[in-house]
Amino acid sequence: MLLEGFRPNGVTFSGVASSCSGREELDTIQASIAASDFHSNVVVKNSLVSAYTRSGDLRSARKVFDSIENKDLISWNSMVVAYSQHGHGEEMLELFRKMDVEPDSITYASILGACSAMELLELGKEVHARVSRSRFKSDPALAAALINMYSKCGVLESARRVFDGIQSVDPSPWNAMISGLVQHGRAREALGLFERMKAESVRIDKVSYLTILSACCALEDLHEGIRIHEHASACGMDKDLVVETAVFNMYSKCRQVDLARKMFDGMNEKTNVVSWNSMIAAYAQSGRGREALELYELMKEEGVQPDDITYAGALGACTSYGGSAKGAEIHSRITESKIRTDVFLDTAIVNMYAKCGELETAMSYFEKMRRKNAVTWSAMVGAFIQQGYDREALDLYLRMVSEGFQPSEITLAGALAACSRIGALQEGKAIHSRIQATETLQNCLFLQNSLLNMYAKCGCLAIANTMFSNLQRRDSFSWNTIIVGHAHHGDVDEVLSLHGEMVQDGVDPDYVTFACVLLACSHAGLLDRGRSHFLSMTGDYCIKPMLDHYECLVDVLSRAGWAREAEALAMAMPFTPRPVTWTTLLGACKLHGETKRGVEAARSLLELGFECSSSYVLLSNLVAG
Repeated sequence: MLLEGFRPNGVTFSGVASSCSGREELDTIQASIAASDFHSNVVVKNSLVSAYTRSGDLRSARKVFDSIENKDLISWNSMVVAYSQHGHGEEMLELFRKMDVEPDSITYASILGACSAMELLELGKEVHARVSRSRFKSDPALAAALINMYSKCGVLESARRVFDGIQSVDPSPWNAMISGLVQHGRAREALGLFERMKAESVRIDKVSYLTILSACCALEDLHEGIRIHEHASACGMDKDLVVETAVFNMYSKCRQVDLARKMFDGMNEKTNVVSWNSMIAAYAQSGRGREALELYELMKEEGVQPDDITYAGALGACTSYGGSAKGAEIHSRITESKIRTDVFLDTAIVNMYAKCGELETAMSYFEKMRRKNAVTWSAMVGAFIQQGYDREALDLYLRMVSEGFQPSEITLAGALAACSRIGALQEGKAIHSRIQATETLQNCLFLQNSLLNMYAKCGCLAIANTMFSNLQRRDSFSWNTIIVGHAHHGDVDEVLSLHGEMVQDGVDPDYVTFACVLLACSHAGLLDRGRSHFLSMTGDYCIKPMLDHYECLVDVLSRAGWAREAEALAMAMPFTPRPVTWTTLLGACKLHGETKRGVEAARSLLELGFECSSSYVLLSNLVAG
């Protein structure tokens, strides 16, 4: 065109800029525009800004944007959306505050997206107020953005108010509300909202199925998952690759691995790495490491390139099959590949070595990591706890906290368990203080139970009693913890009293509860109550007695002088008696002069290969009369 002597106009420049993708080409076009009569044309410059943002060159885009004298809404939105899409939240918000034209729905949606990602609740509220005063207040897409922002910022009640305030058959606000409920652990409510969505003839789209299937995954509710799969099939949506993958993932999360594999094998499109990753993860999480690793090898044979999630799944599979040797092999492949390890993959490598018992290798890799997050620290702390290195686990936990990382509930509970095992009361109290100082953790029953256990195991039964009394809600673990604490301290009356209160409170006792109650009856020689509780366990609560329960009842019978009944129970119980059973009976025979039965008990001890000087003394005294 230029060679023919024609001069480009604004439309030409805009069209050429829009068609360019390379930065060098764009720089050439920009130079031509600067030398033309259109160097200050807002339409031309807007096209140039959009072209630079598409190429990923935000710095050049911003330079052109700043040079526009009379910016219009398109100018502002081009730059705002670019910052939003590339995750530059702070730059986007700074630009929004400088905006001197009235925003539109695109602007507001981008800003609310940044507020969600950065959890900027106050700014989100400010934007909400502006939207409410604008002509976009009934826009369903903006309602969805507001619902998402409030959900991500932890204010689900505000999200619900936005949802309830908009009457729309557009699926986006419904999808956002369902997603928010799932995020906040209210997946059952999400299922109810999906049913209402169908009843009110709201259009159900691909995103609707993705969000509601995530609720089924959270609940591991196979029945609801099957119903939603059937609904998607009836609507012809089940062949959509994204929906198909979500359904397949639901079956995996609901532990229907074979059903998931059948669906995976029937999928028409298997070039999608997401499907392979989901199937590998399903096998790995179900402890079927061999099948996970076979699928990982098949994936490569099929020409599907593994990504970081693939490698993480394969590493996880090594903990149940292949061990650290196979894990090290996969680690080598990662190193040789083009994949750049990030915190996610580094954490998977640490986890693999730790769970395979290679703590030194795991710790060595952990120390070399350039970047760590709370998950990485938690994985390493958890590994030490699982391997029984409680002191080392606590030391690492203290390092984690000192470096500013927030431990999760699981990590805090693990650290408290370590404190209880080694009697680290001061460290336990420090963890208690941290929990009290964190508002979201203060009423967490899981952590309250862990604290209760720590204080009871560390001998601070008075503190444990106070904590137990102050619990707003108690589950069977709460009751068992305080009952076990009193049982270990020999407080027979308190154990029996607490058991009665537990039943009155509507919490069913379990095998741990009855083990403590029977132990208390044994120590106190309460024959009738011991037998009554044993019968109640089997008759009222359908709990199959374990060896501990039988041993306690043998002890109760022996102490009461019922040696014949104790021997009969020891012989009839569906477990091989341990030495303690026969030594208990031998002691009772000595006390009550049951020589013949005592000799039989001693013979049973010897048959178990158990030799103990005190047993010989008891037998000698018994025979000597």
